[in-house]
Amino acid sequence: MSRTTIFESVINKLLAAKTQEEKRAVLEYYSYETLLQRVLRYLYSPLITFNMDDWKPKFAGKFHGMGMSKFMHVPEDIFQGKFTQEEAEFACNVALQNMNEKEVSTFVAMLKKDEDHFGVSIELINSVWPGLILEYPCQEACEYSAESFSSFDVPFVAQRMYKGLRVNIIVRGNSVEFRDKTGKILHNFDLYVEQFSNLAQNGSTAFDGHAVVVNDDMKIVSTDDDVVLAAKPENIRFILWDAIRYDGFVEGKDNRIGYNWRFNGLEHMMFLAVDKNPTPCYRAAEHKMVGTVEEAEAYAKEIKNPIVIKNLSGTWANGKTKNELIIQN
Repeated sequence: MSRTTIFESVINKLLAAKTQEEKRAVLEYYSYETLLQRVLRYLYSPLITFNMDDWKPKFAGKFHGMGMSKFMHVPEDIFQGKFTQEEAEFACNVALQNMNEKEVSTFVAMLKKDEDHFGVSIELINSVWPGLILEYPCQEACEYSAESFSSFDVPFVAQRMYKGLRVNIIVRGNSVEFRDKTGKILHNFDLYVEQFSNLAQNGSTAFDGHAVVVNDDMKIVSTDDDVVLAAKPENIRFILWDAIRYDGFVEGKDNRIGYNWRFNGLEHMMFLAVDKNPTPCYRAAEHKMVGTVEEAEAYAKEIKNPIVIKNLSGTWANGKTKNELIIQN
C-alpha cells in the first residue's frame, strides 16, 4: 500500500467537503500549507495563465510517484514564459510520468485553470488568506499631506500628472497583453505588440502608464478614455512611468527594488530598444528631480499641471500608496 502524502490528504479532504463551510474548515485547518496556497493562487488567479486548455495529458501518474511539490517549477516556468507550447506540454507530461497518481488530477486542473476542481470561490479563499487571490492590482497615488511626505527620502522625483486611459502592458516572453486598470484586455493596441516585446527584451514585465491620442506632430490631442479607445492605433502613444517585474505584479507587491531602480530601468529599456523601435509608440513620463516640496510646487506651476511626487525608495504594491503624492498646480 502506498503511503499518503500530506498534500494528498489535503486534496482528499477538500474534494470530499460538500458545503462551503466544510471547505472553509479544511482550508483553515491547513492554512499553514504553503503548497496549498501556491496551488490555489495558480488555479484561481485571473492573472496567471498557462495556455494549457488544449493539452492532452499522456500519463496518469504512478503508484509510488513523487509528490506534486517536486514539480511546481513546471507551472512556474510556463507562467514566466520560459517554454514554447511544445516544451510546456513535454515538461508537464514528464512531471505526470513521475508524479504520485493521487495528486495528478489537481496538477492537471491547476494547469487547465479548472476553477470547479475544488468547488471553492475566490471570496472563500481570501477569507482564509486575505489578498491571496487578486482580481487585478493597481497602485494609486494619495493626495499630498505633510505627514505622508515626512517618510520621503531626499531628493525625490516630481512627475507630470497625466490623464488618459490607464493601461498596463504585460509582457511575458513572446506574449504581450494590454489591460485597463480593472484587468480588462484591450485589443485596440495590437499594432504595438512587437514594440513592447522589444522594449521588455522578451522578459516578464508589467509596464504602467496612460494611453493618449496624438496628432501628426506627436502632441497630445485627447486623453478621454472613449476617444482613446475609438482612435486609430497609429494615433495612440503610451506615456509610461513604471516597469514592474511580473511575478511581483501578480503577487500585488514587490519589495525587491525601489522606484528609482524601476524608473531608471524603464529608461534604460527604452535606450536599449532604440535600434529595434526607431519610432517608438511610448515615452517616459516628463519628470524633474527635486529636493524640497517648494521645488516640486514650483515645477507644477512651471508646467501648469498637477504633479505626482514619488519617493525613490518606494516599493510597488497594490492599492493606495503614500510613496506617491499628488500636488495640484
